[in-house]
Amino acid sequence: MKRALRLLLILAYLPLATFLLLEIVVRSWGYAERYLYDPVYRPFSTNLAYVMQPNLEGRRGRGLTLLHTDELGLRSPEPGRKVGPRAPGEFRIAITGDSITFGEGVRLAEDTYPEVLRRALDARKPGRTHRVFNFACSAYSVKEMAFGLRERMPAVQPDLVVMAIFAGDFDLRRTPVVDAYGYHHDAKRSGFAAPDAWYKRALRRSRAAYLLRDLRYTLLQGKRHRDLPAADWIPESYAYVRQFHADARQLGVPPLVVLMAQRPGAFGGVPAALERDRIPWIDLTPVLARFPPGAYQASRFDHHPSAAVHQAIGETLADVLGKY
Repeated sequence: MKRALRLLLILAYLPLATFLLLEIVVRSWGYAERYLYDPVYRPFSTNLAYVMQPNLEGRRGRGLTLLHTDELGLRSPEPGRKVGPRAPGEFRIAITGDSITFGEGVRLAEDTYPEVLRRALDARKPGRTHRVFNFACSAYSVKEMAFGLRERMPAVQPDLVVMAIFAGDFDLRRTPVVDAYGYHHDAKRSGFAAPDAWYKRALRRSRAAYLLRDLRYTLLQGKRHRDLPAADWIPESYAYVRQFHADARQLGVPPLVVLMAQRPGAFGGVPAALERDRIPWIDLTPVLARFPPGAYQASRFDHHPSAAVHQAIGETLADVLGKY
């Protein structure tokens, strides 16, 4: 009896000891740090799955970001910034996008391209001031971007609205839901875990849990295909780009679509569709493509653009938007 009990204790101890050892290794490695963040999200509407909570100060955001939000819940260089009425000579730009525009991987909001754009425009056009409102959130698809214009952007009375996308944003399945605590719940990666499961919240601070999650996801999904789409590829979700354009025109605000990719051809037939639909657009792929991987990546584990890439994007956009 004692031998059987001792065997059971050993069998129970080994998985725990292995997990603790793996936790120490992953913490030293730094692999999971980009996944850790505070519960900063809240549900918003039927068509706009979530937004960030307003007036956050010094929170940990996705991708090792130091996160402040303004009174609308937009990433901001300072917490609790007020929108207020438009000042004389002020030009307002509202930008929506995904994790790139949010600045995942870029620690300070000052180094994200919306803020670089603001400073560059101030320097290029000293006769007026500029405010750039960053409505982007990590994992937004084109649907959330389009409804962000319809449901949120009018509050800042923009003079120009911008939708910044990469090809993956046409996949509407990429956008998770938000659980009761304020975290993303991605069913593809979380698997059997329910959105509000208590044990899932308990595991969020475990670095080893993220490594095991990614290994499971990779084994089940297989190697990701990185082939470029066909030259005539136009996804059904391109309809949300049309919606963005139509809503902007209805508001009397000029729109601009910004395409971002690291390789030419990533958008297939979308550029031709934009031309056909007479939607103003610019392709920043040449800007992103000129950075080698080491300079492009925010960190060795984070493939989001670095602060240097954001600087180049902001400067290039300032050259384009100076005409408005």
